Amino acid sequence: MSDVSDLVDASSAPDTTVPTFESDLPQPALPVPAGAAADVPPPRLGPALPTLPTAGRPSRPTSGKAAAAPGMVSVGAADDATTEAGQVAEEPDSMAAAAASGNPHALAAAAHFAAMRQAASLPQVRSVRKPKRRSKKPVVVPVLLLGVLAGAAYVGRDSALMTRLQGVGYDTEALPMIVYPRPAPAGVERSVTEFGVIVDAAGVANVVEQFRDILSVSSTGDRSIGFRTSRFAVADGAATSPALTVEEQDMLFVGEFVYVESEVDGEPWQRQDRGWPLTGPEISDVWMYQDLVDQSLRHVPPVSTVSETLAAVEVTTYRWEIPLGELYESAPFAYAPFGVLNGNADPTSTVTLAISVDADGVVRVVDIRLDLDAVIAHATEQDDHLNYPFGFRVELDSLDDTAPTITAPTDVASADSPAPADPAADPAAEGGA
Repeated sequence: MSDVSDLVDASSAPDTTVPTFESDLPQPALPVPAGAAADVPPPRLGPALPTLPTAGRPSRPTSGKAAAAPGMVSVGAADDATTEAGQVAEEPDSMAAAAASGNPHALAAAAHFAAMRQAASLPQVRSVRKPKRRSKKPVVVPVLLLGVLAGAAYVGRDSALMTRLQGVGYDTEALPMIVYPRPAPAGVERSVTEFGVIVDAAGVANVVEQFRDILSVSSTGDRSIGFRTSRFAVADGAATSPALTVEEQDMLFVGEFVYVESEVDGEPWQRQDRGWPLTGPEISDVWMYQDLVDQSLRHVPPVSTVSETLAAVEVTTYRWEIPLGELYESAPFAYAPFGVLNGNADPTSTVTLAISVDADGVVRVVDIRLDLDAVIAHATEQDDHLNYPFGFRVELDSLDDTAPTITAPTDVASADSPAPADPAADPAAEGGA
């Protein structure tokens, strides 16, 4: 009991003062801004903070008669707020007002707005992006070019080139790509037959067959050529036997001279200077598989492939049927020695090409023919009575390990006539196809 009475007595002691909201409380020391009086007492907690001017924001103009609220600072626009005397009202120093209030929050706000005003007063640099100009290049030329290309592709859509680009007509396994070693025989015997058409003034067509039997010495280039020219009548699109006329003549190339047999029996041979240097074997003496069956022809499937025996030699014969207008594109190597056929018939006429190859890759026979009726029609239309070739047949008769003997004739009469043309430049003159 004594303890309780002691507590009651202690709580009612007359010297003890109960603190209230208005009583003075110890305040923390605040920083004093520069220029302010040092004896400004610290503010009391609780009173409302003074309203600071809206620094950095545009202020609304106020009338000179309007009274500002207590504790508020009214700031007008520099161009609009003027006094009755015409003098511009200066904005009060917000830092000084905040320092006078003694409120730390007011000081911080005043410093922030002062920094914003200083930043706003600096010159502003803005980047200017140039607008992109749209190109106004003419589009007429590309459109015309595309139109021309499209038209050309449409017109030539059925040509051999366009069908090849479309993947039509190719067979990767039509013929193999093989390169055979070329033999080096001492002697070569072969024959070349050229078939042509002559339409006379009466419109009668005759087939002219020029046969050449050629024997060559590989080491010296000497050779003998036997010519035979026959003329046949035409019936049912083919030459008929017997021959209407036959002419024969021999020619020898020995050493530096050319010997030509006289057309009159019993007269001596004519001798002329050869006119070109001695040569060795020619590429036309022996053709190999790769010489004629090139990359283009390998991709054209033959219409037939036959194994047969020609002159006691086992061969494989490939036969193609190609339009004349596509012969150069389909078989350029085979076309080269027989280019005289070009233009002798309608381009849509058929060319039959047959190539016989033995086991060593040696081409034994090459036979190329145009349609005879198509050539006769073309020659009749030209009406010039010239010889239009329509076919060739080249046969390799033998490859000899021993060089054949070709001797000059003894019954020779000298001649001052010019030397004949080089048969290498004119294959028909020497029998090269």
